[in-house]
Amino acid sequence: MRGYRLWVACAVVALATVCWGQVATTPSATSPTAPPSPSAAPAASPTLAPPASGKVAVLTISGNIDYGLHWSLKRRIKAALDSGADVLLFELDTYGGDLHAAFEIGDLIYDIKNDHEGRIRTVAYVHKKAFSAGALIALACNDIVMRRGATIGDCQPIMVNPQSHGIETAPEKIQTGVRAYMSKYAVGNGYPEALCLKMVDVDMEVVRVRAADGVVRYMTPQQFDEMKPDEKSGAEKTSVLGKGKLLTISDDRAAEYGISRATVTGLSEAVARYGAPLGDPHETNWSEEMVRFLNSTAVVSLLLIVGLGSLYMAFKTPGFGLPEILAIICFSVLFFSKYLVGLATVMNVVLFLVGVGLIAAEVFVIPGLGVVGIAGLLCLLIALVLSMQKFTIPQYDFEVDLLARNLITVFGSLLAATLGLLALVRWLPKTPFLGRLVLQTQQTPASGYVVESADLRGLVGKRGVAVSPLRPAGRAEIEGIARLVMTDGDFIEPGTPVVVAEVNGNRIVVQKS
Repeated sequence: MRGYRLWVACAVVALATVCWGQVATTPSATSPTAPPSPSAAPAASPTLAPPASGKVAVLTISGNIDYGLHWSLKRRIKAALDSGADVLLFELDTYGGDLHAAFEIGDLIYDIKNDHEGRIRTVAYVHKKAFSAGALIALACNDIVMRRGATIGDCQPIMVNPQSHGIETAPEKIQTGVRAYMSKYAVGNGYPEALCLKMVDVDMEVVRVRAADGVVRYMTPQQFDEMKPDEKSGAEKTSVLGKGKLLTISDDRAAEYGISRATVTGLSEAVARYGAPLGDPHETNWSEEMVRFLNSTAVVSLLLIVGLGSLYMAFKTPGFGLPEILAIICFSVLFFSKYLVGLATVMNVVLFLVGVGLIAAEVFVIPGLGVVGIAGLLCLLIALVLSMQKFTIPQYDFEVDLLARNLITVFGSLLAATLGLLALVRWLPKTPFLGRLVLQTQQTPASGYVVESADLRGLVGKRGVAVSPLRPAGRAEIEGIARLVMTDGDFIEPGTPVVVAEVNGNRIVVQKS
């Protein structure tokens, strides 16, 4: 019955999750374009864009880059466009964050000009810093404007080594995807492609070529060698950055290289360049910050550990109590927060409930077979993994990396929950306060707690002594063993000799001897 109640409670929560979750949308990820070949013709450095004229909406991008920020930006961009803004200025101050969320945010901004036929202009205003994923997002904008003293660059992806737990450079298969996005944004928005790729590729070389007509281009040495002879004639080649260094530059150097359109003293000047006074910024609200907090790695891991441990305890303890409540709360919060940012789907919730149902069937209906329980556990774990990503089967190298990270998170949480339960069972009885929750008394044969055999007829006629009051049930010592006995209705005091008059199953009837 307790498995049935847990199933019903999970189904109710899932239905509520689906109903409330309709407020969020789930965009499809844009596939990265292939990185250009080294022989591709380099683009000329762009000139500073003249100030535009229109209504400017300021949208802040700060802190960690994650899917919660992507969800927030979709809401804020729509609100800004609905208010009549034709310039979207993104105020950047970030060290970076989740690479895959940065791809989503970058494509969201990059596609604005296509979705609105070029009528909407996007501007990245780097307030202090735009590193890693922040630099990728900045390049997705039509213009980059930097505050004096701000810095941009260092977009090489890094990852945590699961063996050494140290930070190391991501493998080439991950860097290829980042370079593809960087190249797409640089070419599409007129930034020097070679310099943008140098933010990712530490082994790349970049040279500056000043043609005879004064036009400056940035390219690799291989691209310079492949130029036509008439293009090389009178050209001056100067090394900009060699191997072993990533491109990370301040505002003045970014303007010199043509990455930044202008250097300003503050946000008001940046907004004024686009023909409008500074208005109210479109910032994240409290609910979006809460969703971002719930989707953080630490909180997700904690929800998984507590939820999986509570689910195990729910199947081991009778009734509906604290373990069932904790499991429902943890998994409801997990799936609902992932649903809001566009990761979890209704099918993930259904698959999770199917897994819980199969495990319940294994425990309460058909115990001992194992196949149903294993299938339920697999459904449960697969649902958790799929709720953390937008794809089912990875198609790109960076998706394989994300799948591996999600598998480590889910199975690591399962292992942590198991170890936590073992530690709880071992140390809980020894704690001063929580030890009161554990029954520590033992029922031993010496205390009279003996399971009687099915055939005690041989005791008929045996004599013994009452060791407790028989009123009419109690204990009597017969053949040196304290046994549960009863009389026909007489009360017998302790120490009184008795004799077994009748045995009926496990019922031993005695009388005074």
